[in-house]
Order: sequence, then C-alpha cells, then structure tokens
Amino acid sequence: MTCSFSRSAFKVLAVVVVTAALIFCFTSRFLSPGFLSSDGATGQQAVFSSVAVNKVQSHKVSKTLLTTATVPESAESGGLVTSSHPLPESHGEVVSEVAERKNERDSRYDPLYHELQRAHSTESTRANQSSALLPGCHISLLNPWDSHALPYLKKLFTVEKKGRRELCAVPPDHLLAHVVNRSYIRVNETALQLYYNKSIASDCQLTFFTRLNDDKLAFSEPLDLKKGEDLKLPELEEFASISCKNSSSKDYNQLLFRLTETPEVKQKVLNQKRERRRLSVLMFYNDGVSHVMARRVLNTTYYYLRHTHGAVSLNGFHTVGLNTFPNMIPYLTGYHVSELPDFEGKYFDKIDWPFLWRMFNNHSYVTGFVEDTSYSTFNYLKKGFHKQPTDYYFKNYINLAASMGYCAATGERVHTLMLHLLDEFLQLHSKNDYFFWWFLNGLSHQTFEPLSRVDLDYYHFFKKHFDKGSFKDTLLIFGSDHGNRFSDLRKSYVGQTEERLPLQLLVFPQWFKKEYSHLYETLLNNSNSLTTPFDMHETLASIASELNQPLQPSAPRRGLNLFKTQVPFTRTCETAGIPMKFCVCKKMSPVQATNEDVVRAASLSLSHINQLLSEPAVRLLCATLTLKVIVSAQATIASSKRRDYRIIFETLPGSGRFESTVRKVVKTGKLSLLGEVTRISLYGNSSVCVSSQTLKNYCYCMH
Repeated sequence: MTCSFSRSAFKVLAVVVVTAALIFCFTSRFLSPGFLSSDGATGQQAVFSSVAVNKVQSHKVSKTLLTTATVPESAESGGLVTSSHPLPESHGEVVSEVAERKNERDSRYDPLYHELQRAHSTESTRANQSSALLPGCHISLLNPWDSHALPYLKKLFTVEKKGRRELCAVPPDHLLAHVVNRSYIRVNETALQLYYNKSIASDCQLTFFTRLNDDKLAFSEPLDLKKGEDLKLPELEEFASISCKNSSSKDYNQLLFRLTETPEVKQKVLNQKRERRRLSVLMFYNDGVSHVMARRVLNTTYYYLRHTHGAVSLNGFHTVGLNTFPNMIPYLTGYHVSELPDFEGKYFDKIDWPFLWRMFNNHSYVTGFVEDTSYSTFNYLKKGFHKQPTDYYFKNYINLAASMGYCAATGERVHTLMLHLLDEFLQLHSKNDYFFWWFLNGLSHQTFEPLSRVDLDYYHFFKKHFDKGSFKDTLLIFGSDHGNRFSDLRKSYVGQTEERLPLQLLVFPQWFKKEYSHLYETLLNNSNSLTTPFDMHETLASIASELNQPLQPSAPRRGLNLFKTQVPFTRTCETAGIPMKFCVCKKMSPVQATNEDVVRAASLSLSHINQLLSEPAVRLLCATLTLKVIVSAQATIASSKRRDYRIIFETLPGSGRFESTVRKVVKTGKLSLLGEVTRISLYGNSSVCVSSQTLKNYCYCMH
C-alpha cells in the first residue's frame, strides 16, 4: 500500500512544522523562569509586558502595575539599572558555583524542595513576563537570583543551610528543673543523671524576679527546691531563676518561665465582644529582610505561607526611613519620629505616642511584645519603658538570658526561646482577641546569612499552629522593617534597591476573606501599589476599631487604609510620606565616578560630615575625614529642572562607607543634600569616644 500527498497538502504540513518550531523557540527563550537573567557580558535583558499577578491561586489581577525587571543597562528601558560597582573577574564561575550549591542544598535539606521548586518556577515565570510603568511611581519587582547579585550571595551556599540547626549542648527539656502544668516546679532528676554527673547536691534554690523598669529587676527571697518534691508556684509569678551547687560548690544557674493571666487580662477577655468575629494580629518580624531576601534565606517559610495559606505580598511596600526606629515608629504610630513629642532621655510610656498596642488595648485586646536585646527598638541608645507597654512583655527575661548566655540560661538559642514564649502565649490566648509583636533583630542586623538557619524552625512553628487552628482568627504579618543595610550585597544596585523594599506578607483567615470580601479585595488590589508603614498603621488601626466603624485618621493624612482606599496611580514618594533620599520610584542610570557633578556631590557630602565633626565638643576627639574613593554613582532626572545623584563613597581614616543623595539645579548648577549622609558600613568600636547616635555614624576616634 502506498501513500501520496498533493503538493498543496505538503506545503500545509511544512507551514505547521515551521510554526511549531518558532513557537517552541519563542517560549523557550521568553517564558522560561530564567528569562530575565542578565547576560554576563552586557547586563542587557528583555522585558515582557503583562500584568503582575499576586495571588497564587485565585487572587484577582491588581489594577496597579509593577515593573518586573532585574538590571538592564539603561534607564530608558523602564527597568532597573546596572550597578557601577565592577563584578569580579570570576563572575561567571561564581554564578555557576552558587547555582550548583543551591540545587544541592535544596534537594538535600528542604523537606518541601520539589513542591517549592515548582512554586518558585511558576512565580518566576509569571513575574518575569510582567512589566509596566506606573504613572506616579516606577517600582521594579527584583529577581532574587539576579546574576549581578549572585557574587554577593555566595556565602549562603557555602553553609549547609537546611541541615545545620544551631542547638544548645543541653536541650531545654534537660534543664535543672521544669514547670509542670503551669502550676509547679520540679527538679529534673533525669537531667541531673545525664548532664551533671550526679554531682548536684540534693537541694537547689529558686528565686522569682519581677521587672521594675527595662533595666532593673526585683528578686524574691530564695526558696528551697528539693529533689522528689514539687514546689507550687504563687499565682502571678511568671519568671524565676534556679541555682544548684555540685560537690565542688560550683554553681549552675538557669531560668524558667510560665505565663499567667493577671486580673486585668482576665477582665479584658470577659469584655471581648462575641457577637461579631474579630481579627487578632500577630506581627512576626525579622530585622533587615527585603522581600527578595526572604525568598533567598527564608524560602521554605515564604512559600509555605504564600502557596499553602495564600499570603498576600505587598510588593510595593517601601521604607520611609533609614533603620528600624524611623520605619517602625510610623508603622506603630502613623507619624514620623520628628512629628512626635521628643523622647530623648525619657521613658516611652511617659510621652504621648499613639502606639498601636494602646489602640488594641482600648478595645479589650490582649497585647504582647517580645524582642531580643541586640539593637532593640526602644532601648538601643534610648531609655525604653518604665511601665511595661503591653500585657505580656519579655524584655527583662530576654535581657537576663542574654547576660547569662542563652544556651546556659534556657537551653535554647535566642530565636527558639522567643518562639517558645510566643508558643506559650498562643496556648493561652489563641482563642481570644490579641495583638502581639514578635521581633528578632540581632540575628540579621549585620548580615543575612544566619537567617537561613532558622528557616525550618519558622516553618515548623507556623505549620504547627496552622494545623492546630491557632491562627483561625488571626491576621499573620510576616514582615520586616527594611532590607539588609551592611552586607556586601549593598554594593550592587539590586542590594541598594531591595534595602528600601522590606518583606510584608499578610495571611488572612478564610472566614475574613468571605465575610469581609469587599475589604479583602480592595487590599488585594493594592498589593502591587506603592505602600508604606503609614498605610499599614491605618489598616491595622481600622481592625482595632472593628473595621466597619469610622476611623479618625492620623494627621497629617498620608496613610491610606488599604482595606477601604484604592491607592491612586498617581501616588509618588512625596505624597506617600517617603523622603526623596530613600525613594526608589525613580529611573536611575549609572554615572562614572569621575563625572564632575559626582565629584562635587561627594565633596559636598564630605564637607557636611566634617562640619558635624567640627563642633567644639567633638573636634578634639574625631579625625577630619578625607575621600578615599567614590564607589558608585547613579543619576535620575527628577524633572527638567532638577537632577538627583545617589553616590556611595569611602573615607579615611577607617574606610567608612557612606551614601548620600544630592540634587542639582540644572539652570544654576547648585547642589544640595537631600536628607542626611547615611553610613552603610558598621562603625564597630571606632566611635566609642562619642555618645551621640548621629556622631557615632561619622566619628573616627583619634585616641
């Protein structure tokens, strides 16, 4: 049997084959997850216009668009620009090595590896096809694995992230004593046998302690604690220390805690209205984590919340200040620090600042706050609180544990101790209305690598409580105050940009999405818009006021309630309350370090620093700084009349690194600083001779 084709049929078949080949080539080139990866030689990238989609499964498309790009060479393309900081010669080898280690690490240690890999691929493909220019603000959704950032991420993959949990030698269940049913304390005889060589004397002593203020404790008279006997805890005592001696009179000292309900807390619970379901709020924060950094170092937790629980990501969430304090105060109060009563030398509870926890407290919410000691928000170079600000407050317990060594005192690292405290709080109050702020800052304040080791602990904590139903009435905010400020990643333009775009994931209960669908949809439509801590303050304040009630806005009115107001297309940094120094709503192009305007801008910035150091009180203590090198510079056209330069430079002595934004008036050539000159390297002990926080950033002590 023979087959024959007419000439016309053969032509049709040929057209079909060629068309299929072209489609395959197009999709392979433009729709792959790696579509936006930079060319190693030029940095040029394609940009494919589409709508940025937030929700993984069924979220509606946001009406406000983001530009999704990584690092094109010219700002004319509407994307981000390349960093003028040169890449290392071995850039290609570094990228290859990092990618290889990433795959090896994830496949070995990530229990969700295959699921997360598919989710990441889906999101990357969707994001890499998305690009559009906002009329008021141009924000780029960065690629976490952009090739220009990879050389600075190499350390992430030299440590086996998922398999290395930093545990204490003596685990928490083998301390000298433990709390039984929140009512008794019992000597842990098993632990004595295993860890203390049976040499502990038969008796130990227990001392309770209570706070007087953030820096002072009051201790009770010690009580004898005998092996084989339980000591009943007094009703309201929560924190205790235990001391035991061995036969050589060596002391072993450890800390214990249990949470109780004060009469005030019990009354709040009785007052809570039950005719309408209310949202509780858990702010779970880590210092210095940008949105894209979370996808690098907290990827298991990130994708669990995004893809299992439909977390909404505020992709345009923008800082309004440099570090923790000027970003969290607007979040917590609705005001810039400069607009509030002066706090220097004062306890924060003695001045009239409208903190969110006060609003929730006024509506009978149970409130809580835990933060570690390093660089703490209200205590680092500040006085802290005299009266504890929330119903549950763990500052003094954390301070004491840190002074003794977390492992020695509690058997836990700082992050697991803080998770343990939150776990106890949820056991008591997950069924009540509550507001709780959990903030770990010391681990990631200076660099981001250590956070990768807590990813699985976070994942297991959240999974445990979601599975138990602890969050069935809770808005969980997994967020940060700003991106990383001090690591080498900041040498790249990607790092400079992501510093201003911190993580902000919002996980809502299913009932809220249905009962308040109109509010949820409005927030969803704002998820790809320019948003700020001011907006989150207004949004959370509306939860405290029961959502449907009218809310008196803070003044001046700059924050928008994301439940009720569509963020306008025309919103800019100025109208959102973002100082221009920090604004990333601008197209920027690299400029040569030898450019005349750049050199003048660096000179102006250095003169400003030295003027501060010339004050009579410090000029004999601090060296006059000179310019070492201009590391990088970018320029943006603010308008036809103005041009802004962002420069990074280093000084001598001490090799301090600084960033400044300088505006040039085109007609006259006049330069002026926008905001202060920012230090972006650690000053360590080089500024110990001065006490002023401002001067510590600039002073290099001569003696």
